[in-house]
Amino acid sequence: MPAELIDLLKPYARRGLEDWRNAASPLKKTVSLALANKIADDWGAMDTIDAIQADGAHNLKRARFIPMPTLHHGGIQRCFFLPSRASADTVAFDLLLFIQIGKWLGFRFEPADALPSTHGYGHVQMNKSMFWEQIKVDGLLNWIPDSYPAFPIRTSDPVQMFLSMATSVHGCHAGMIELVKQLFPNELIKRERYLEMLTKLS
Repeated sequence: MPAELIDLLKPYARRGLEDWRNAASPLKKTVSLALANKIADDWGAMDTIDAIQADGAHNLKRARFIPMPTLHHGGIQRCFFLPSRASADTVAFDLLLFIQIGKWLGFRFEPADALPSTHGYGHVQMNKSMFWEQIKVDGLLNWIPDSYPAFPIRTSDPVQMFLSMATSVHGCHAGMIELVKQLFPNELIKRERYLEMLTKLS
């Protein structure tokens, strides 16, 4: 598992947790109830991220939704993500969007399946349930197709896949690019590496 993924996820998660702590109490209560208290605190977020380096995928006990920074969400009230090990070298990401009470949208960003699968490319699909169908979320649409469409995202690289997911809710030039600069104010090499990846998305 690339160290640069962990180096990016942890400060990003800390920023999201800080924004979540500052959210209004009624919102936090509503969301926490809907997610059966599977929202990460500081320790839970780091444990969820560390779990993707451990052997064995899909560990439900360690899975916690990590709050995302509140940056350019449009009509979305709150965003959460959940990384999970897909293979020895790849990671999948669930993206969960709270729109309003009882109304959620879920997506999964997945690396390429082994050939000859028709999903043999990095892609994003909609979700009826989260974390490899192990976590039910009341309010996710149960009638949507969740195998197709599978939109290509041109990568299965874990870092690029995460940046694609985060950019989908924050935007790029006034979004993730600015956020990366804030997350790595004194780490020039890391910052430039992530910024280079972001510019390739546009």
